[in-house]
Amino acid sequence: MTIISAREQEYEIIGPDGTFAVKLRQHNYGCGSWQISGIPCPHAMAAISQNCGREALRDMVHMYVHQSLTKSAYMQTYRGMIHPLPDQKI
Repeated sequence: MTIISAREQEYEIIGPDGTFAVKLRQHNYGCGSWQISGIPCPHAMAAISQNCGREALRDMVHMYVHQSLTKSAYMQTYRGMIHPLPDQKI
C-alpha cells in the first residue's frame, strides 16, 4: 500500500485494486468493506498505522473496530445462562 496524501486523518491510498480515500474519524473507506464488516481492511490499517505509528498500532487498533466485535461485547452477550429448549416430543 502506498499513501499518496495525508491530512487531518484523511488518507488517499493506492493499492493493487485501485486508489481509495480513507477517513479515520468517520471509520470510512472508499470500497465500503470497513463500513459493512466493522473491521478495518488492509488499506484502512495502512492509514491507521501511518496515523498512530507502528509501535502504537497494536494498542490503538481497537479504537477503529466496531464496538459489537470486541471481547467485552461478546462476554456481555453470553454472560447469562442459556437454557435448553424442551424436547419437541413432549
